[in-house]
Parts: sequence; structure tokens; C-alpha cells
Amino acid sequence: MFAHRAVGQLRQAHVDRIAYENGILSPQTWSQHLGLDYDQEQKNLAMHERGSP
Repeated sequence: MFAHRAVGQLRQAHVDRIAYENGILSPQTWSQHLGLDYDQEQKNLAMHERGSP
């Protein structure tokens, strides 16, 4: 069961990447697919770039 779920997640990740690269999927929606909060992730990335923990 786990392997089947992992294959499905990998397949969806490929679909999302193709859609994103072709301008069909926004970064916000991609974040939602991953269960992430886009705005929070952007804040985290900005802090990381500044060297803050």
C-alpha cells in the first residue's frame, strides 16, 4: 500500500512540475498541493537568504 501511494505522489509531483514549467500551475497552488502555506514559505525563504535561523 505504501509503495502504491508513493508512486501516486511521485506521479503527481511530475504532473505539477510540468504544469508549473508550462505556466499552467502557480507557485501558490503547487504549495497547496504539498500542504504548505505559500506566504509562510516565502517568509521562511527570505529569512534563509538573509542568513537568519
